[in-house]
Amino acid sequence: MTTVLWTDLVEGDASLDITADRKTITRQIIVGGLVGPASQRLLAADQAFGVPRLGDEYPGASELTVRRLRYRAAKDTDKVSVTIEYEGEEPQLGIVIDCDGAVDAIETNRDKDGELMVVSYTEDADAAEPVIHKQACTATTFRPGMTITIARKLNIQQGDSRPVDLADYEGMVNAAGWRLLPSSPAKTWMCTAIRGNSQDGGKTYDASFTFQRRKATEENPSPWDPTCVYIDTETNRAPDDVVVGEGIKTFSQVVEADFNALNLDIP
Repeated sequence: MTTVLWTDLVEGDASLDITADRKTITRQIIVGGLVGPASQRLLAADQAFGVPRLGDEYPGASELTVRRLRYRAAKDTDKVSVTIEYEGEEPQLGIVIDCDGAVDAIETNRDKDGELMVVSYTEDADAAEPVIHKQACTATTFRPGMTITIARKLNIQQGDSRPVDLADYEGMVNAAGWRLLPSSPAKTWMCTAIRGNSQDGGKTYDASFTFQRRKATEENPSPWDPTCVYIDTETNRAPDDVVVGEGIKTFSQVVEADFNALNLDIP
């Protein structure tokens, strides 16, 4: 009768090796009750009930799987020793953040102080009563911004819906109190991309999260929301006296999300 004995549980024949990015556990078993020449006993040991298979998980550590099995037949016995190597990536203890400065090209009708931009032209300046024409105008300007990409490893447990749920954050902006960037006001950082790559069938992901910032101002505390200006259909220009609430309105389009739920600041 074939028997399997985990000798590491009896004699301590097990080892653990950890490097910067890998973890390896080695265990030993003895398969007994085998008959025939060594070549036959080796094949029989490989098929014995209780011998792990390639890809099997280490008990209590799903990130470690069997990557190698080595069989050795002892001379003149009914036994074969089996060395099992479990291997997996060692989770990194931190996150990696890449920052890129950038500027956004924005169409605006206000100057840096928030005042409406108006140009004037005096018709017949030497006349007793010269006529002064005024026009509100728009121009393309550049506002400072920044893009950050955060890379980290995600450990996914069975039934974990995170790979799907994470996609819901794309196109959303931060709510107040984001732990990763606590000084940033709400609605200034938009999640523009979430990417992931798994090399182990979805057990872990090398994930990256990209966020882009637009600077908030007193006049525009929600820089990702569109601001519309009333345009006179006859002049094709904004009237000179438009103000916020009367001819100028910002429409709420973006959705706030609690980026703390992404746990990007937690190793």
